Amino acid sequence: MASESQKEAFVELQGRLVETNAKLKQVSQQLLGKEREKRRAVITGQELEELPADTRTFRAIEPRRPDRGIGHGGGRR
Repeated sequence: MASESQKEAFVELQGRLVETNAKLKQVSQQLLGKEREKRRAVITGQELEELPADTRTFRAIEPRRPDRGIGHGGGRR
């Protein structure tokens, strides 16, 4: 029969395993999200490259920061 200290060590390791598996799942999900984001960026880049040089396009602006106005420039661009 296992001693009390062995049981405590087992319970501790089991808890760490659950915690580590949860972190692994989270990182795996983040990786999948970044891969999707990368594929979108590549496709967008390819589509933009096919456009004539004088084609006007929209560009994304940075989110508004309360301390600096719009984007990093602090105002209109």
